[in-house]
Formats: sequence, structure tokens, C-alpha cells
Amino acid sequence: MEYECIAKDLIASQPDFLEELETGFGVRVIVDGWRGYFDMYGLEQELSACGIPAALHPKRVSQSTALKRAMDHAREDKKTDKVVTLSRQQLYDIARAENLDSSRMKCGYSITQTVPEGQDLRSQAREMLGEEVEATSYLLESVSKGAASKATLTVIAIQKADDELELQFTPTDSIVRPYIEQKFAFYKGHFKASLDISQWFTQTIIPVVSGTATHAKGGTYFVPKGQGIDTLLRVQNAVHTMSRYKTQTISLGPDSHPIIINRTEVGGHISICPEQPQLASIGCAVSSLLNEVDKETTLLNEAVRDESLGQRAFETRAQRAANLEAKITAYEEAFKADLSDLKQVAEELQIVLGAAAAKAATRTSKK
Repeated sequence: MEYECIAKDLIASQPDFLEELETGFGVRVIVDGWRGYFDMYGLEQELSACGIPAALHPKRVSQSTALKRAMDHAREDKKTDKVVTLSRQQLYDIARAENLDSSRMKCGYSITQTVPEGQDLRSQAREMLGEEVEATSYLLESVSKGAASKATLTVIAIQKADDELELQFTPTDSIVRPYIEQKFAFYKGHFKASLDISQWFTQTIIPVVSGTATHAKGGTYFVPKGQGIDTLLRVQNAVHTMSRYKTQTISLGPDSHPIIINRTEVGGHISICPEQPQLASIGCAVSSLLNEVDKETTLLNEAVRDESLGQRAFETRAQRAANLEAKITAYEEAFKADLSDLKQVAEELQIVLGAAAAKAATRTSKK
């Protein structure tokens, strides 16, 4: 099989990679942490350029999530003393008081900020915003150097006709407002690597390439030989292009290849190492697959007994059972092993879930 999209640093660090890939039965994948933020649109473009279809791209950060992260950032940076999420009832009360459409209010926050005794609001704003404070000086007409006082700011996110969120601040001249607007704008256009991209890689990419976690806490995976490795290489190329590393080369002697270590500063690093057909490696991969089958079987059997689920829910779970069978087949071919017992479990689950879907459909039609 030809692999058209390979990260340059992979071949530089593993010159025998393609040869070992042909003789091996799959690859071991190690993710060296996720740090900082990815430009959302930049990563999408890079994934497309590497041949990854849009359906497999990370889910974009919602604006409600972006606002929450801006609020969390303000609290972590100690720009505010307390941040409280407003309840639906509180939002409704605000809408009624200000004659607003409550159905368009997506979320809201109340911020409490203490101005210490003798604190100059302008210097406090400069600390938050740097030199940009001069551009926002119109917000700072009131400069207080009196006793310590507490100020409360309410931020409401209102959905506009184009689905964009518009932030409404009360009072409008809070010195925290430019800071929150800055952070909100940033988070709207960036993936959080340790959360958004980590979940995407684990929950979307690893299942698509028939991978299985070889460690209970994740971070290490096995992917069997086949088309999935090509997809994995394309994802690796895109991620590495959008990441920034501190590179260190270690020599093990004059007759050995130097080891290139990429320490992630921003983004993530995905190591892909061909696995040779050794009993220990095969045993580890099969053990991980057995654990995954046991876990999925338990979850799907519980779903069968849940009479509150509808037809679509059962059909979705039946598809999961079918995906599980396909993964078992991929491992069977990679290991040249007999995994028919596991396949039978997946097949029986599909039959049971299919029957449960039909029963749920009948229940719905009788209502």
C-alpha cells in the first residue's frame, strides 16, 4: 500500500518506517500530551489539505462554550473574584425586566469584582489589557481611589438572526468588559488542545482507524494494518504542521540512527511506530480488544433492557455493534488469528438490538 501523506519529521526520525510498516501487523500510537490552542480554521484547512474529509474534522467550539471559557479565564487570571452562571429563571427575569426575548438568551453570567482601597481603575485596566488600555480609555472616565468596593457585572449572550452571539454587558462601562470581549473572540476561533482535540482524536479518529487503547487511561493505542494507518498518517501530518515543538537530538553511538525528540510547546505530538509480529505485542493488542469488547457488550446489553429508549436509539446502538464486528474482523486479518467467538458476540448483539428497535417502533405506533 502507498502512503501519500506522511509527516516529514516521521521519516526524519524513523528512516526505516515504511519498510517496517510493510513487515509489521499494525502500529503503536503514542500521544505526547496536548498543549495550548489550535487555530480552529487553520487546523480545518490543514486536515482538508491532508485528505481528511470534513465529516472527520473536530466539532467546532460553540460560542456558548467560548464564552464560558472566557469567564473561566477571567476567574483563573484573578481578574474577577467570583463568576456565577445565571439560571434560566434568572435569565427570564432579566428579559422581562428589560423587555427582551428570553428565548434568544443562550446563557448569562454574573461577575463580582473587588476594587481594592486606593486602586486606580486605569492601572487595573492596563494590567489586564496592556497598552490597549488607551484605546478603551472612554470606558474609564470614573477613576476611583477611595475605599475598597465591590462591583457586579452581568453578561448575557443573545442569539442574533445569523446565529452569532451578541454579548450584552450591564453596566456597559465595566473595566472587565474589554478583557472578556478579547478572550471571547479568541476562544471562538480556537480549539483547546487538551480538551477539544484530545476528545476528537480519542472518540473520532481512533474508532475510525479501528484502533484500541492499550492503556486504561488512554494515550497509547494499537491500530491494525490497513487503510486506517493511511488516515492516521494524514491526521498526524496535519497536527504536526499546526503544532510547535522544541526539538532535541540524542545520539546513541556512531553506528545508530540519532533519536529526534519533539517536545510539544503548542499543539500535540503523535508518535506512530510499526509493531512487528511478536507474541508479546499481539497479546497486548488482543487483550486491549477483549477489554473493549467486554465494555461495549455490557453497555449494549444494558441498553436492551432500557424500555425508555426509542427506535432510533436502538438502531444507533445496533450500528455500534456492527462497527465492533468490523473492528474484530480487521484484527483477525492483521493477526491471522481466529477471533470468531468475539465476532459471534457482536453479531448476536446486532440481532438483539434490531429486535429491540422493532419493538420500540411498535410501542411508538400504539401511542
